[in-house]
Amino acid sequence: MRFSRRLLMAAGLSVLGTALATSSARADLYGESAVADSATGVTSLQTITINSSAPSGGVLGGENGDTFYAEYQTALSTSAAGTGATTYTSYCVDLAHTIPGAFTQLDNNPFGGAPAGPLPLTNTFSSGTDNGQNALTAFGQAAYIANNALTTLGVSSLTDIQRAGVQIAIWTTEYGTGSNFTFNGTTLTSGVMTFSGNVAAETVAATLLTNLYTNSGSASAYWVDYVSVDGAHAQHQLITADTVVIQSVPEPTTFAIAGLGALAFLGYGWKRRNRS
Repeated sequence: MRFSRRLLMAAGLSVLGTALATSSARADLYGESAVADSATGVTSLQTITINSSAPSGGVLGGENGDTFYAEYQTALSTSAAGTGATTYTSYCVDLAHTIPGAFTQLDNNPFGGAPAGPLPLTNTFSSGTDNGQNALTAFGQAAYIANNALTTLGVSSLTDIQRAGVQIAIWTTEYGTGSNFTFNGTTLTSGVMTFSGNVAAETVAATLLTNLYTNSGSASAYWVDYVSVDGAHAQHQLITADTVVIQSVPEPTTFAIAGLGALAFLGYGWKRRNRS
C-alpha cells in the first residue's frame, strides 16, 4: 500500500509537471491587417502620395505614384474566424505586398520552426526577407521610430497626422538610401522615395527621422509576419513594443492534463485522510 501511495503521488507530480511545462503549448495565431477606420478611434484617414522605384510587385493603396493610406490596424486572434480578436494600431513595413482581406495564419517564428506561440519581439527581419533597400536593419530602425514617437514629439498620444508621420518615417528609413534626406516644406525625399500630399505629416516624419539618425537608433517591436502561401506573402506589419499583444493560449489537452494532475493529488489526500 505504501508503494501504491508513492506511485500515485509520483504520477501526480509527473502529470502536474507536464501541465506546467505545456501551459504555453502550441496555439496558432491569426491576424488581419487593414486600413484603419472609425472602429479604432481613427476619425480621418491620412493619405500620402509616394513616387518611388523601390517597391516591386503589388503595393498598398495602388501603384507607385498613387495615393497611399498612411494609417493601419492589425487584429489578432487565436481563431481563423477572428473570434475574440483584439485590434491594435500598427505600421506597414512592407510596400511590396497587399494587406489580407481575412484572418490569415501568422508565422510567429520567422527565424525558423512552426508558426506558433506569441508574436516575435525582434529588431531585425530574418535573413532573406526582402523588405526595402535596408532589409536587415530596417525593422530595428522602424521599431525605434514607432516606439519613441511620443517622446520625440513631446506628446502623450498621437493624432492621426502624427501616426501618418510615423508611417512615412518608417517607409523612408526602410526604402531610402540612408540618412541623406531633405525636407523643403512640400516634399520629403530620401534616395528613391518622394512623399507629397500632406505637409503636416511630412514635418512629423522629418522630426522622427532626424531623431533616428542623430541617435543611430534601433529597437525591438512586435513583428506581424503572415505565413507565405505558394511563395505569395500577404503583408508585414509592426506593433510597438509597449503594446500589450495577445499571446498564445493553452491547447484543450493541456487543461485535461492539468485536471488529471489535480485529481491525482486529491485522491492521494483522500486516501491518506481515511487511513488516519
